[in-house]
Amino acid sequence: MKRIIVLITVVLFLVSFAFTTYADVEEPPVLEEDIEEYVNIRTASVTLSIDNSGTAAITIKCVGFSGTTHISSRTYLERWNGSSWSRVSFNGASEIVDGVSASSMTRTYTTTVGSGQYRATTIFTVTRGTDETITVYSSTVTH
Repeated sequence: MKRIIVLITVVLFLVSFAFTTYADVEEPPVLEEDIEEYVNIRTASVTLSIDNSGTAAITIKCVGFSGTTHISSRTYLERWNGSSWSRVSFNGASEIVDGVSASSMTRTYTTTVGSGQYRATTIFTVTRGTDETITVYSSTVTH
């Protein structure tokens, strides 16, 4: 009976340690709910989809709070090379640079990709008196 109690205690300790360790890892904001600490940015997101023919579509969206005067973006298409993410050409360009003098911005860009694992990364800078920058990542998509 003593062995069972000790075994259960050890298992509970290890499980609680695993959850505590995992909770300390900070991921970059991906979803709109993750950006509560920003003062200029209400929502920011980037999504990536790739159809069967290899057409990749990146949709970016950013909304600033009232008083936002400008939103700029730099978007990158990245491919997993087995050990890290590396930027790949997007219609011959290394990045997509865009911007609007407004409080919201939504854009969709398309290109063709080969096989592999991809993600999109967008860096938004939102101006509302001062500049505030956020980096958002799409989910990984395999083609």
